[in-house]
Amino acid sequence: MKRNYHEPLLQTLETELGGTVIFATALKAAKHQELQAEFKRFLDETGRHLEITYELFESLNLDRDEEAPARLVVRHLNESLVDAMDIARLTLSADVAEVVACECAMLAQSKEQQNWDLLSQIARVDRNAHAIRRACQYIADQEDSRVVDKKDWCRDLWLQSLGLSSLMEQQDEGTDRRVPAARGITPRLDPLTV
Repeated sequence: MKRNYHEPLLQTLETELGGTVIFATALKAAKHQELQAEFKRFLDETGRHLEITYELFESLNLDRDEEAPARLVVRHLNESLVDAMDIARLTLSADVAEVVACECAMLAQSKEQQNWDLLSQIARVDRNAHAIRRACQYIADQEDSRVVDKKDWCRDLWLQSLGLSSLMEQQDEGTDRRVPAARGITPRLDPLTV
């Protein structure tokens, strides 16, 4: 294993470790059942990603307890996101604390996606990176959709907290049911009425 791959692998491990705590903390602030379900699903997926990362370290004969400066920075970022959510839950309204949790989850998810994208690129360039390639095949596709989901939720929660919740729902065709935009349906807004 080339030394320059070691650093992104350590950062990936630290991101996954922190992700389990971040999603567990975000789950505490989630009020909407759909968001709770997403955070729970992402927490479960991140736990599986952590297992895959441990397996990757084992197959590459790397020490998963090794400390490195960039790994410490990632740990600090993760802890800061958890601290921000805890502060929000203790000092802000439940609606705003939920927005903060969603934003923190989105930031963590962006770093996770970046890590796996980088490892995917390494696996493409280095034909000897078979173990990395196998891990990436399982994880990379999940990451892209998770970040988009978080961005949609954050936008919709902000709109709702600003009293614009009618903008975040749209009529489900043929029914009386309202569908949240965060579920992948973007409301069509008339720019003249906004």
